Amino acid sequence: MAETSFCEQGVQLEDVLQRTPALLQMLPAASLKTLLTTNSALRRTVHGHVTLLRVPPCDLCDDDPDIQLLVRGSWTELQTLHLHCTNLETTTMSQLCKGHWPKLKHLDVSKNSLDAAAVEQLVLGQWPQLEVLALGNTRKSVWASVQHLSSSDWPMLRSLQLSNMELKSEAITELTKADWPLLSQLDLSQNQLDSASMSQLTSRKWPQLTDLNLGSNLLDTASMGYLATADWPMLKTLSLRANRLTAASLSQLAKGQWPQLAELDLECNRLETLNQLAAAEWPALKVLVLNKAALKLRCFPESLLQKWSSLGALELSHK
Repeated sequence: MAETSFCEQGVQLEDVLQRTPALLQMLPAASLKTLLTTNSALRRTVHGHVTLLRVPPCDLCDDDPDIQLLVRGSWTELQTLHLHCTNLETTTMSQLCKGHWPKLKHLDVSKNSLDAAAVEQLVLGQWPQLEVLALGNTRKSVWASVQHLSSSDWPMLRSLQLSNMELKSEAITELTKADWPLLSQLDLSQNQLDSASMSQLTSRKWPQLTDLNLGSNLLDTASMGYLATADWPMLKTLSLRANRLTAASLSQLAKGQWPQLAELDLECNRLETLNQLAAAEWPALKVLVLNKAALKLRCFPESLLQKWSSLGALELSHK
């Protein structure tokens, strides 16, 4: 039997990948790197078919081979790129923003401690189709970072994750300046948001906002007063877990006009009773989470269950 040359093997493998491109999505990043450095035919196949790429946690730098492989070539079908926990820095981000990813929709650069300069480079990326950006766990110069972020030109952005960034009211002021008409999911959990932050956040009308996570902040009764004024008619999911809410806070929250609200998370607060929610007009409510909310069950108003006939899940664990 005649021996098959390495080049011929490469051509055969290219044919297989051309016929079943889904195989490329099953390969780890290390295997894709091998294909990219084998020959030009395989490189074109990878560039033309890979839609999702995960770079494993590591220390990337601007001259790192992984970065160069991302930047060089035309990734015409790449839609999802995960770069979390890769210790990205300003120069590295500058290199990444040179990448040709015309169909990129989902970018995860969370857990990288990006500073303002790195975020500024991120905003320069030419990704007109970007829909999802995960930027959480970034704690360097956060106010300036959000200032740069709000100037981005991503008209298709639908989901923004900014959790655990030590954000305060000044950062929220900058955030509300952004022009993201399609924004529907916003995660601001694990920050330092207070009533001043809520005053700023609710001043902006996001007509498409459906999911808002405000868990693990410093929100109190005054904060709920501002939140209740928010003009977000499409809001369906609201998380207020692990804040500083009390029964008085619920009196303010109940004033919110969110006819499509389907899920409300009040876990880990000091509510004691739910009587104040009796005034709420949320006919679509299906899930109410009250775990560890210090409720006195004898004060649980049966009228609420009758009012919210659509309620399908009620969590009341004390543990």
